Amino acid sequence: MTGGSKIVGIRSKQGAESGSKARGKSAASRASQPMAEMIETDDAPQRNRGLMLANIVAIFAALAWTVTASLPFITAAQISGADLSAISNFIATLAPPLALIALLWALYARSS
Repeated sequence: MTGGSKIVGIRSKQGAESGSKARGKSAASRASQPMAEMIETDDAPQRNRGLMLANIVAIFAALAWTVTASLPFITAAQISGADLSAISNFIATLAPPLALIALLWALYARSS
C-alpha cells in the first residue's frame, strides 16, 4: 500500500503452437522448455495525493467532531450520571455528522 507494488503478468512462450502440436511432444521435451515467463512492470498506478489529503481531512474531521460532541456528554455524565436519555441524545448528536463525513469520503474516493 505504499505505492511500490509491481504489476506482474504471465506470457506463454508457446503461444504460436497449437494445442495438438504441444500434446504431440514428449514429456521430457516439454519439461525442458519454460512454459511461461514472468513479466514485471513498474506501471502500478500512483496513489493520488488529493485522495490521500481527503482521507486525512476526513479522519481529522471525524476525530474533531467526536471530541467536540463528547465533551458536553462527559461533563454532564460526571455531574449527574449518565441516564438513558443522555446516552440517546449523545448518540443522536454524534451520528449524523459522522455519517455525512463517511458519505463524502466514499463519494470522493469513488470519483477519483
